Amino acid sequence: MNILVIDDDNDFSEFFKLLLLKRYKCNVFTASNGLIGYELLLREPIDLIFLDLNMPEMNGVEFLKVLKTKGINVNIVILSGYLEEYYDNDMNLFENRECLGKPFDIQQLDHLMKNYSISRNE
Repeated sequence: MNILVIDDDNDFSEFFKLLLLKRYKCNVFTASNGLIGYELLLREPIDLIFLDLNMPEMNGVEFLKVLKTKGINVNIVILSGYLEEYYDNDMNLFENRECLGKPFDIQQLDHLMKNYSISRNE
């Protein structure tokens, strides 16, 4: 399973990457904004994206709009502490998407990963 974490908080990205590697044994790529994430998505076979919304250059909403325009379909989990401020304006982009708030509970992550058939490495 290849996972892409798109978040401009480098400390969080590194923590989350290590957590995913250790707990679920996934291949994890990171990007600090939507533009870098989009370029990685075009180069690598990504199965799941964890997407922050509040980022420079290309934010999460802009990233979702590009994917929709290009017809790219990939599993995306919205990863943000600011969901409400984006949701009202771009509600249709969030339909059928899982959300994981920041901060998150590890049991929430386990449940979410099970939804994508990724089991915990014990």
